[in-house]
Amino acid sequence: MTKQQYLSIALLVCLVLLAGCAGSNGASMDPADGTQTTTAVESPSPTSAATTISESSTPSPNVSRSEARELAKDSEKKRIEAYFANVSGVPRVSTGVYGETTAEIIGTTETAYVVSVTMSYSYEYNCDGQSGAIDGLQTETVYEVTEANTTLQYVEKRIQSVC
Repeated sequence: MTKQQYLSIALLVCLVLLAGCAGSNGASMDPADGTQTTTAVESPSPTSAATTISESSTPSPNVSRSEARELAKDSEKKRIEAYFANVSGVPRVSTGVYGETTAEIIGTTETAYVVSVTMSYSYEYNCDGQSGAIDGLQTETVYEVTEANTTLQYVEKRIQSVC
């Protein structure tokens, strides 16, 4: 199973649980364009709603795919910077300098894009009598992006610090 498939399945499980849905999931492949649609089956409760993730559908918010990718990358950069702002002994952190930074739309819901972000980061440290720099580390996360919010959904690779 590929990383993207693993993240898609994990996200789907989270969305189903958060939506209050239960039951079996179905997946279908559209032979015309090769996209896969996965639908959570609605639970018997009249107040629950089915959740659909489809790479070919367009969510209702006024956010383009490009904007969604940029918003997710910006949120991950801010998350990394905020983490190191609270670590004593780390005077400087940078993102996207050493290593690849990517943001890929891995699906949509009715209201949002689901974006997988890989962000490289580096930092200088001076702690426990040691000093130096660590370059080329990466985080891997999944964000849900709407017009109003960018929300962290899942962390695959966590931020690392020697301090």
